[in-house]
Amino acid sequence: MIRTSVAVALGIVAALAVIRACASDREAGRLRAEAARLRTEAAQERIRAAGYQTALARVEDDLRRALAERDHWRALAREADAEPVALVDAEATAEARIETPAAADVDSGRYEGEYADSVFWLRWGLLLGPPPRFSADLRARLPLELVGYRLPDGSYGVTAESPDPRVRIEVRDFVVAPPEPERRGIPWKWMAGAAVAAVVGWELIR
Repeated sequence: MIRTSVAVALGIVAALAVIRACASDREAGRLRAEAARLRTEAAQERIRAAGYQTALARVEDDLRRALAERDHWRALAREADAEPVALVDAEATAEARIETPAAADVDSGRYEGEYADSVFWLRWGLLLGPPPRFSADLRARLPLELVGYRLPDGSYGVTAESPDPRVRIEVRDFVVAPPEPERRGIPWKWMAGAAVAAVVGWELIR
């Protein structure tokens, strides 16, 4: 009878220890998550203060389906051996004042010129007429760079920049596929609790 009472008492103590350990783990996890959230917000503010256009990722459960709904991504979405993981929606704007020397053709009354740099290329022509006419061919090559980064709370962000100061970029949206679930082993405290419970159970049986 005494042995049974001792075994029951040990079982109760072991159960209480496991419950307390689990509660402690939950509280520690909550504090870690809150600290990570605060660090993430602070990091985002520092990135924006540095002048970068940035956006946090949205998780899309079926990114392949989302891409298939967009005409220009439909072929990629149908490629079975290419697994979509991220989609960045951004807009680039380039501004410049272009001045070029004009070459005149006195006989035809036509003026024309050409301009080119690392971003813009322009060829234009003006015919005085009658009637007066203006024509132009314009091409712009916009250098863009996108950088993805992971934040302390596990979320993802992306920022965009151009090496040319005349190009402005706005990141409108950033969508990612959900990450693969992590496989975790059984916590040691659960294992310890199970071992104690097994010992107590054996004592009760004997």
